[in-house]
Amino acid sequence: MVSFFNDLSSEVVSKVLPIYLVTVFNTSAMGLGLIEGISEALSVITKLFSGIYSDKIQKRKPLVFLGYAMSIVGRSFIVLSTSAFGIGVIRVFDRLGKGIRGAPRDALIVDLSTKENLGENFGINRALDSLGSVIGLGTLALILPLLNENDEVVLTQVLLIAAAAGILALIVLALFVHEPKVHKAIESRKFTFNFKKLHPKLKHYLFIAFIFALANSSDSFLILRAKKMGFSLREIFMIMTAFNVVTVYSSYKISKISDKLGRKYVMIFGWLTYAVSYFFIGLPGLTNHAFVGLVCLYGLFYGFTESVEKALVADYVNKDNKGESYGWLSVVNALGIVPANIIFASIFDSYGVQWAFWASATFALLGVILLIFFKERTSGEINVA
Repeated sequence: MVSFFNDLSSEVVSKVLPIYLVTVFNTSAMGLGLIEGISEALSVITKLFSGIYSDKIQKRKPLVFLGYAMSIVGRSFIVLSTSAFGIGVIRVFDRLGKGIRGAPRDALIVDLSTKENLGENFGINRALDSLGSVIGLGTLALILPLLNENDEVVLTQVLLIAAAAGILALIVLALFVHEPKVHKAIESRKFTFNFKKLHPKLKHYLFIAFIFALANSSDSFLILRAKKMGFSLREIFMIMTAFNVVTVYSSYKISKISDKLGRKYVMIFGWLTYAVSYFFIGLPGLTNHAFVGLVCLYGLFYGFTESVEKALVADYVNKDNKGESYGWLSVVNALGIVPANIIFASIFDSYGVQWAFWASATFALLGVILLIFFKERTSGEINVA
C-alpha cells in the first residue's frame, strides 16, 4: 500500500516532468536525457550503500521511511524552480530518496517471503505500484478539462497535486508497516563492497542485465514521442493510464507463474517484448492508434520483468547480503542507464526518433540472446533466508 500511494504521486511527476521541461524551459532531448540519466544513476548507486547498511544494522524500515520522505520533499519543490538546471538538481534529490529506500524495501519483501511465494509477493508490490499510477494518471485525465488555464499553469497545478498525494505513503509506512524479527546487527562487519562474494550465477546475470540496461532508456522519451505525434496532455495521461493497467494485471499474474516455471523464461519474453515495442514505436509514419497499442504492449515488459528480476536475485542471496545484492543490481543498471539515455538522446537529436528507438531495440535483442544461455539455479538449491 505504501507503493500504491507513492505511485499516485511519483508516476504522475515522472510522466508530466518531460512535458513541463519542454513546454516551460524548451529543454532539448539531450538535456532531458542528461537530467534523467544522472538522477537515475545516482539513485541506483545509492541503493548499494543503503542496501549494505541495512544488512549491517538488520533494519530496513528507517531507511525506507527516509527515502520516501526525501522523494516527497523533492517533488514538492519542482514547481518552485526557475530553470531546467534547478529542476535537474531537485530531480536528483528525489531520485536519491528512491535510492535510499530501494534496496532495503526489496530486502524487506524477501524477509517476509518464502521460496514458494517470493515472486508472487514482488508481483503484488509491483501491481499495487502500477495501480497507484492508474488511479493517479486516470484521475488527472478526468479533471484536466476543469483546469482551464494555459499549459504552464496546468502542469504546475498537476505537479502540486501529485506531490501532496505522496504524503499518504509516509502515513501508511509509519503506522502499518512492521519489520519481522530478524538477526541481530552484524557488529563485526565492516562497511565494505563484496562483489566477489556474490553467487557466481548472480554475477553472470548482472553482466547480462548491464547489456540490457544499455537499451533501457528513460520512458520520458516515450512521452516526447507522443507529444511530437500531436497527442494532447489529457490524451497522454489516458495512454499512460492504459499502459499501467496492463502492467498491473501482468505483474501479479506473471510473477506468480515465475515461482513455478522459473524466472529466466518469463524475463526472456519480457525483454523480447521491449525490443519489439521499441522497434515498431520508432517506425516512421506510425499512426496514433498503433502508438497507443504499442505502448500498451510495452506495459507487458514491466509486468514480465521488474518483479520477476527481483525474485531472481533473491534466489541467490543469504540472510547477510540481501540488501547488498539488490544494491549491486542497481549499480549494474546505473552503469547502463546513463549511457543508454545519452546514446538515445544523441541519436534522437542527430538522426531522428526512428534510429533512437531502433538502437534501443538492438541492445534489448542482444540482452535476450545472452539471457537464453543463462543457467538458473535449480529450485532445490534455492533457500530464501
